[in-house]
Amino acid sequence: MGAPESSAASVASGAAQARTRRKPYLCFLVRCRLEEGASRGGEPSWRFTVQQVGPGAARRSFACLSDVEAYLEAELVRSAGQMAGPTT
Repeated sequence: MGAPESSAASVASGAAQARTRRKPYLCFLVRCRLEEGASRGGEPSWRFTVQQVGPGAARRSFACLSDVEAYLEAELVRSAGQMAGPTT
């Protein structure tokens, strides 16, 4: 009969399994650039580009930081719903 697995070996095995499980995540690249004369008064204004990292990812452009925040929040909510799967 084999020796019982030690508790330290069991903990190490569980930790290794936890590291190999992939948790869902999203990765976005946010670029911020200052454009001269972009505002109505000719003042410099910030412009933003958001791209989700991955093959075939679309790029979205924004003129307002609050729009960037709203877009990211909507994407996270949408993705969380997809990752959770059907609730039936």
